Amino acid sequence: MSRIYKAIVMCAMAGIAFVVPAVYAEDGKAVIIEKPAPATLAEGAAVTTKIVPDMLVASIRYKGKYEEIGKYIGMLMPVAGPYIEGPMFSLYHDEGSGEIHDIEVCVPVKDSVKAEGVTTQILKAGTMLSMIHTGSYEKLHEAWGKLFKYIEAEKLNIGMPVREIYISWDEKDPSKNITELQVPLAEKKED
Repeated sequence: MSRIYKAIVMCAMAGIAFVVPAVYAEDGKAVIIEKPAPATLAEGAAVTTKIVPDMLVASIRYKGKYEEIGKYIGMLMPVAGPYIEGPMFSLYHDEGSGEIHDIEVCVPVKDSVKAEGVTTQILKAGTMLSMIHTGSYEKLHEAWGKLFKYIEAEKLNIGMPVREIYISWDEKDPSKNITELQVPLAEKKED
């Protein structure tokens, strides 16, 4: 049985802070099954696989630039605030080429959020390849590059959308930001 503990979730792009419940098992670990991936990427950049459970989320999906994420977070967080169950994240529904992207800002919720432009849906459970990035958001592209080099080297088959989970945010010292990168994992490619 899981216990609910309070955690502070910082809404990085919009500068909004919320105290929200996060689910942890009795031993204090997050409610996910983790195991190390077969190798590490580079110094300090470990890859793990984890099984992520079904998750009810409130979201706003848009086509636009990465720089616009803060605008949509600012629209989502005030209406989802009373229902929030974990850290905010973004889903990227395309492969990231060009200037315009298919992006969805999300937050786990305990109940349906009814607001104009907001969708409540269940993200299905799945096995994810995961890597933690510690540092500024301006360096996230480097972390994604390392993760995708690992995927290519291991000949892994992946799905979409990929996830960028904003675990913690430090406005005064962005080098302390913690972001989890998740890529849906499928069966290994044949040689």
